[in-house]
Amino acid sequence: MAGIVSCSASSDQQAPENGDAELSQQARVDSATAEGVNEEELQVPQEPQELADSVLSPSYAPLQPGTAIDISADYPVPGQHFNFSYCTVAYSFSTEDGRSFAVTASHCGKEGDLVWAGSPDNTFAFPAEPIGTFTYSSLYTENAENLDIGLIELNGNVANAYAPREMETHIAGRMEALPDYVCKMGRMTYQTCGNLTHQSASSILRFGEQEIRSTAARAQVCARNGDSGGPVFAMVDGRDIIVGLVSGTTEHMDEGQTCADVENMELSFVSILDIQAVLDQLLDAPMQLATL
Repeated sequence: MAGIVSCSASSDQQAPENGDAELSQQARVDSATAEGVNEEELQVPQEPQELADSVLSPSYAPLQPGTAIDISADYPVPGQHFNFSYCTVAYSFSTEDGRSFAVTASHCGKEGDLVWAGSPDNTFAFPAEPIGTFTYSSLYTENAENLDIGLIELNGNVANAYAPREMETHIAGRMEALPDYVCKMGRMTYQTCGNLTHQSASSILRFGEQEIRSTAARAQVCARNGDSGGPVFAMVDGRDIIVGLVSGTTEHMDEGQTCADVENMELSFVSILDIQAVLDQLLDAPMQLATL
């Protein structure tokens, strides 16, 4: 079976000597970086899908699904190069003990990595303060499930966080099977949709120099580097219901290419049921849900 390429992107910028200036994009970017992306025409979800009637809606979601985030191991230092990667948030929520979290892909960061609010043009604005920290990253954790799931604790100012469009947070609580047609939202290719091709199964995920076995489903949906961690969703009774998060793709989209150039691409995504099972083990208190 062909391997799945991760959809996170990395960048190297130099912090200016003047701390009030904005970091400029450097010319040297590794092969995982997406540049010069043109906005894709939004694809529209099909008619409502048959899902179980259990939908979880957090009482408070600090970040919208699809929010852009940047991840780094260290704080930027003026005058020095600053390495960071960029990904997308699947969803966020608060817990009954008053903490706030966001869910993204594990390959986006390691435990202890700093998380920053991303920008529409994928440059890093300096000065800045992190909005959170990776507290769990399954692919880097011993004896963890082979699932591309990362958890961020949010403890900073998220007021200026960027998302491609407004999207409420509704999460599938039960599913007999993944829906036949899904969409995804990502900071790079925005909203794209397509038919499910495989229910969750074992596959090979490649990110950086690493290659691991991961459990994921697949759909005929376009994504590129930077979309990793974004929500995969279906329309149910006029609402977007999150059923997973973006992990990777079967094809790499080169600079200058758009979704029209990769018609045979398939998206790999982690099922929401697998995500919620991991969160149930990690969190000290359950998600605080909205009351209807």
